[in-house]
Amino acid sequence: MGESPVGAGTGGGSARLPTDALPPITPSTMAGLFGVPLLIISVIVGCAVVVVLLFGSISSDRERSIASLLEVIESNSGEKTAGVLLPNEKEVWQVSRELALRLKKKDVELTPAEIGSVVRRLTALVQRWSNPSAELTDMGRQQLHFVMRALALTESPVAIETLAALIADADAETRREALAALASLGGEPTVRSALPLMIVALEDVDPVVRTTACASISILLAGDPDNDAQQALERRYFDEDREVRWNAALALARLGNSKGKPLLLDMLDRGYWEDQVKVRIETAAGVFSEYPMPPTAVMRYLMATIDASSHLADEEVWTQIRALENDSAVAVKDAARKVTKEHGPQALSPRTDETAQS
Repeated sequence: MGESPVGAGTGGGSARLPTDALPPITPSTMAGLFGVPLLIISVIVGCAVVVVLLFGSISSDRERSIASLLEVIESNSGEKTAGVLLPNEKEVWQVSRELALRLKKKDVELTPAEIGSVVRRLTALVQRWSNPSAELTDMGRQQLHFVMRALALTESPVAIETLAALIADADAETRREALAALASLGGEPTVRSALPLMIVALEDVDPVVRTTACASISILLAGDPDNDAQQALERRYFDEDREVRWNAALALARLGNSKGKPLLLDMLDRGYWEDQVKVRIETAAGVFSEYPMPPTAVMRYLMATIDASSHLADEEVWTQIRALENDSAVAVKDAARKVTKEHGPQALSPRTDETAQS
């Protein structure tokens, strides 16, 4: 699982949390998803970084159309030889990066008719590569996940049915990618049709999928909480996996639900992350070792919890947030001061706010 505060939504006002602030917290491998919507973009761009390291600078062919970029991807099978990228794979990664960047500017790059064509072609690729008989290599699966992210970047309602179907895919990583992609489509009213499947994903056998489902649902329901979803998130608050519990507490808070308050109070305490939470890693020999949470991870988790907790009108929570205005990390201090300035007076009663300042 990858590190991330998390994914990963809001409650009590969707404008309060930008879509790139969602954090699923998954610290076990210390590397990864700072936010689910951010994941959609950053992983694609991250692939380009790998290509730069392996092959040198990427040259952009500005003459190629988006349709021609798709042709290159469509021609690739995702095969890998002896663990080394072949020239064709190099080209696919370069083209994938360019396509992702170009789709971010789709309103400038494409006409509505062209967007429709791109959606159809990306949908066909997803369906082809997600077919159980496809037997994808590792690289092939990565290409599938890229295409799923690219499909989400189109922000087309047509993408929703295709992505929602993959919540039940046999591959756990593909299920996670589907949830993350749907979260990035949270602005589309029709994405709510996928909510029942996302709630089912809260019971997934894989804890990373459950974690991503918590974060994704909280984005999807920003400012418009759903009782069934909240009840399912409350059950995940008692999950056997700590990352799922953390993300359930954060998701509930973003929806204005204080059921996760006891855990949130811990998560707003630097000492909890530094002294009580240990990172557990299994070596190749099957031996487990533990070590303290890295400082950058502690900082990110505190910031994610500050953001989510700011949606609650609770005196104890806000006391903890304000205490972090004096945190040792500048980024944490700034995050606490920002939410206090923007939301503290509205969240607390005048008496409580006045008492906290005295």
